[in-house]
Amino acid sequence: FEPHVFRRQTGAAVAVRRGGQGAEWFNVEKAVTVDLSGALLATSWGLPQLMGFNWRVTGRPDVRSMVLAFQRSVHDQVAGFFGFVQSSGLAQAILDRNWRAFALRYNGPGQVDHYAGKLTEALVSARRLLSWE
Repeated sequence: FEPHVFRRQTGAAVAVRRGGQGAEWFNVEKAVTVDLSGALLATSWGLPQLMGFNWRVTGRPDVRSMVLAFQRSVHDQVAGFFGFVQSSGLAQAILDRNWRAFALRYNGPGQVDHYAGKLTEALVSARRLLSWE
């Protein structure tokens, strides 16, 4: 749950807790009591941690439908990620292994080097596991 996104979406503020998954669910539940749609828009969902405000790229009619689809199946979560990649023009960054460009668009400007490094490490690990090296 991202309180700054919630504030931007709704104009309302909620006090949040930090400290893991339980705290995040507490935050979402608290925000839902203020504005259901705003809470869904301001939360990352599923394996790809796709922010609710990106619901349009999933082909769903609204954010609530996206959240419900993500709860129903991993397939919908992966499809949502690919929808985001396609709509954001990130396919070329992946093909070029330009993890800085990918991280900037996917995670925002805050920790580009950190996330680019994690993607590089993940690719190295995947290659080792698949005996690509």
